[in-house]
Amino acid sequence: MKKFIGTAIILMLLLSYTISANPNPSTIKIENESIDSLLAKVTIYVNTSAIDGRTDLNDTQKTALKNRIIQHMKDNYEPAVGAGNVTITNDPSQAGSADRTVQIEPGKDPNQDNPAWGRWPHESNTTHVYLGEFMNDSSVNGSFKNPDGTWNTTALGNAIGHTAGHEVGHSYSIGHNHNERPKFFADDNRSKMTVGGNINASERANASFRFDNHSRDVLRNNWGKGACDAVADYDMKILFADFWSNPTGPDKYDEYGTFDARLYYFTDAPGWYELGFLGIDTDDGLEDGNPDFDFIYKSSLWLNNDLDAEIISFLSGHHERTTWVLRGSEISPFPGEWFLLNPEDVFLEEIFVQPDGDEVARFATMFWPLQMVQVTFDSFSYEDTRQMFNGFNYNFFTQNPPNAPDITGETNGKKGKSYAYNFITSDPDGDKIYYFIDWDDGTNTSWIGPYYHDEKVTVSHSWGTKGTYTVSAKVKDYYGSESDWSYLEVTMPRSISNNRLITRLFELFPNAFCILRYLMNI
Repeated sequence: MKKFIGTAIILMLLLSYTISANPNPSTIKIENESIDSLLAKVTIYVNTSAIDGRTDLNDTQKTALKNRIIQHMKDNYEPAVGAGNVTITNDPSQAGSADRTVQIEPGKDPNQDNPAWGRWPHESNTTHVYLGEFMNDSSVNGSFKNPDGTWNTTALGNAIGHTAGHEVGHSYSIGHNHNERPKFFADDNRSKMTVGGNINASERANASFRFDNHSRDVLRNNWGKGACDAVADYDMKILFADFWSNPTGPDKYDEYGTFDARLYYFTDAPGWYELGFLGIDTDDGLEDGNPDFDFIYKSSLWLNNDLDAEIISFLSGHHERTTWVLRGSEISPFPGEWFLLNPEDVFLEEIFVQPDGDEVARFATMFWPLQMVQVTFDSFSYEDTRQMFNGFNYNFFTQNPPNAPDITGETNGKKGKSYAYNFITSDPDGDKIYYFIDWDDGTNTSWIGPYYHDEKVTVSHSWGTKGTYTVSAKVKDYYGSESDWSYLEVTMPRSISNNRLITRLFELFPNAFCILRYLMNI
C-alpha cells in the first residue's frame, strides 16, 4: 500500500509539471500543424461510375455531382489531416493503389429491412454508398431537388459526400457522437460523425458538417493504417458487445447494427494514456514493436470534453469482440508503451436478460491500477429503443471454424472447356475467409482470399483429359480455423466431333440419306 501511495505522489508531481508545461492539450494534439509532416500519404478513390448510368441527369449535371462529392470530402479530410496527406479522386487510374475506396452503388441498400445511406463492410478498405437511397426513394429525394423538380447537384453531392466521409471515418475507427457536447461549431454541436439518425435528408443536403476535434484526433492517430477492425486475442478474455436491434427508428442511418456506449473514465494522470484496442497487424512490429497486433486508437484520456470520446461505437462485424489496451502518450514518461488489461480487473454490473434469453450487463468497467486509470462503458446512455437490450459480456471467446462450403457448377462437360464453379459458406463469427480448392487433376488454387463470409465466390477450371473428378474445397477464417471439406463430382467424357457422329449415323442407317433427300426435295 505504501508503495502504491508513493507511486501516486510521484505521478502527481510529474503531472503538475506536465500540465504547467502544456496547459492546452487540444493545442498539443490537434492544432500543431507540424504533426502533418509525420502523417502518411493516403489516397481515397471514389468510384462515381454509377452516376454515369443515371438517365435523369444530363452530362453537365453528372459532372457537377461528381465534383461536388469529391469537394465535400476534401473539405472534411484536408483540414483534419493536412491537404498534403490526402488525395481524394475519382480517377480510375488511381483505384488500384488507393488506401480507401468509396463505391457508389447504383441501387438501394440490399438490406431493405433496415436500409442505410451507406455501409462499411467487415474488415474492408471499401465503403459503400447507395445512390438509390438518395435518388430513388420518394420519401427523401425531394430534399435533393430544385423547386422545378430537377436535381440540385450541390444538395445531392453534399448528402452523398457526407455519407461517404462518415463511413470512411469509421474505417479509421472514429465512433459516433450524439450531439450532447459543443465540439466544433458554436451554434450546432453535431459533426461529421454524429449518429446517422440525428441528421435527416434535408440536413445532409443543406449542412456541411465537419470532423470535430475528437474525430480529428482519432483520424490522425490511425491515419495510414488498414481497415481498423478489432482482432481479439483469444488467449485472453475479451469484452464482447452483444447487439440487440429494434429496426424502428427515424429516417435512415449511415449504417446499421451500431452499439453506442457512453464512455466514462477517471485518471490521476490526464494526458498520459491513450485508450485503444488490439487490431490487425499492418507493420510486422516495425513501428510499434508488436508483430501480432496494431494498437487501434479510440480516445485520449485528457479529461477534456472537446478532445476525449463522448461514446465508444461498437460496429457490428468490426468491433464487437475487443481486447482493450492503454498506450503511453507522447508527453508521458513511457511514450508508445502498451499496458494490457488484467482479466481480474474487469467488472460487469447490472445484469439483465435479453429477449432471446442471453444474460448481459449494462456496465463494463476496466481498471489499470498501476496506471491509475478506470474506464467504464454504459450501454443505456441514450434512451434509444433500438439499443435498449444491448449489453456486455466478458469471457474467453471460443473461436468457431467456418462452415463447410457449398459447391455448385457443371457436373457433366467436355474436356478442354472451362467451367465456372460457385463456392459459398458462412462463418459463425462473421470473420473473413479463404478458400482452398483441389481440382483432382494434380492442380489446386492454394489459399485464395480473403472474401466476406456469405459472399459467392466463382472460380473457373478446365480438365485436359476425360474422366471423373472430385472437386474438393475447404475454407479457413482470419484466425486459421478450418472447415471440413466439401465435394462435388464432375465427369468429363471424351469429346465426339460432329463429322464422326454423322458418319456413324449413316453407317447404322444406310438408307437415311435417300429418305432425307426425298423429304427435302433435293
